[in-house]
Amino acid sequence: MANLLIALISLALVLSGVLYKGVDAAYLIIVFIGIWFFLSEKIALSNDLKVFYTLALILLLAISIAVIRFDWHAFFSWRFSSLQLLLFIPFIATYLMRYRYSDQVVWRILIVSALFAPVWIVMILWSWPVQRSTGLLFDAINRGNMGMLFGLVSLIALFAVNDWRWKLLAIIGFGGGVILSVLSGSRGGWLALIISLCTLTFVFFKYAKKTEFRVLVFVQLILLLGVILFWDYLPIQTRLMQVVNDIQLYADGNIHTSVGYRFELWKVSYYAFLEKPLLGWGWTNFNAAHQYVMQAGLVEKTRLFGHPHNQFLLFLVETGLFGILALLAFLLWPLLVAIGYIRKSIEFNAHVYWAVLMIVVTEAIVEFSLTDDSFSQKYFVFVYLLLTLIVLQFLGDKATQSSVSE
Repeated sequence: MANLLIALISLALVLSGVLYKGVDAAYLIIVFIGIWFFLSEKIALSNDLKVFYTLALILLLAISIAVIRFDWHAFFSWRFSSLQLLLFIPFIATYLMRYRYSDQVVWRILIVSALFAPVWIVMILWSWPVQRSTGLLFDAINRGNMGMLFGLVSLIALFAVNDWRWKLLAIIGFGGGVILSVLSGSRGGWLALIISLCTLTFVFFKYAKKTEFRVLVFVQLILLLGVILFWDYLPIQTRLMQVVNDIQLYADGNIHTSVGYRFELWKVSYYAFLEKPLLGWGWTNFNAAHQYVMQAGLVEKTRLFGHPHNQFLLFLVETGLFGILALLAFLLWPLLVAIGYIRKSIEFNAHVYWAVLMIVVTEAIVEFSLTDDSFSQKYFVFVYLLLTLIVLQFLGDKATQSSVSE
């Protein structure tokens, strides 16, 4: 039974990684099994997890108010459906805690799940050339960001897992995730990689982990060497120069570029927020706000896009201050728990890697959300929830053990 539950977790993560639209079935099975465990067995949830669930309910309340104020049918829209899983956090947590898997087992689950990325790379190379946003690179932004997210998870697993064979698989998962991000042309993931490498460098320096520090430096040198050798074949230069060119055109008054259009949508968000700052314009009502700001002559006339290419500005416009504060509290609470654990841990222990995982995952999700609405996608919501609940479980168990020993 335990092996079947592990297989289901891995399957759900892989299906999320490849952006499979029918992945909801895997989520629902996990939730239903979790409900059964929750009702049949007394499994205590940690205090941190209870706070996390409370913040999730507050976030759903803020969204529900925005839905009711605009159109209650939005409860059945795809955007709200991606957040419905927040209601079932205790049951997903119970599912994960039923057999109290060891940390090594869970790291292996995460490594296996990340191997979808190198497999996807092989499929892309087999079908090469593949144009961005078509075929295997369809939905390029989310595909690249998801690849990078799993790649970063594999990077941390590389240091956390013990067996050298699993370390090798982690390297493959990390490399596949980074390459998938590069091939997708999704620029947001590249910054997430840099930020995560800085985070790991700081942690290894704090605990004087010399061997891990050297390995991390070696990884960075390999990445740099790969970029230099394959520079002419990678879309990095083209995508980065496009940003510079778009910014220059925007400064000259031309908003009809990828970056320029984003800047204009961010201006729309600012003026729309000033108009309705407390509760916002209503869920899925960004276009109405956009239309109002254009008619007022505050921004250039552009096509209605539905969102501002920024998760936080989208919440600010549609749910107001109440909604954006609820979203930030929900995202930042696990991060604060992880940072607090590292600050209290004078000596290094294996659970520090779980805290690092939480920090890196939060950094990545926040960074992705600055230029897109990744958290409106059910794939990202589920992966974030699963990883967060795993981390809170392990850190909660460690805290409990510490209090008992004292």
